[in-house]
Amino acid sequence: MGSIHLIETLEALLAVREIGWAQPILLDQFPFREDPVQAARASINTIQKLYGVLDRLDMQALRQAQAQQDALAAQQLVLDLLLG
Repeated sequence: MGSIHLIETLEALLAVREIGWAQPILLDQFPFREDPVQAARASINTIQKLYGVLDRLDMQALRQAQAQQDALAAQQLVLDLLLG
């Protein structure tokens, strides 16, 4: 999960968190060459780490950027967090 569209996955997990989703998140995977159990474990690990990123995201600054419809500022917040 998140191996191709990392920022979009982070955004989706934020939406899941904001609506209070407490059910499992289904993983749409097709591990043709990889061990399916290891692929699932890797995805779960990625999800947990992305939730950790969300815990560090300055939500007030994100909300301000969203209110101003400033996509570049919102993107920069996330990139600074992910890339330093």
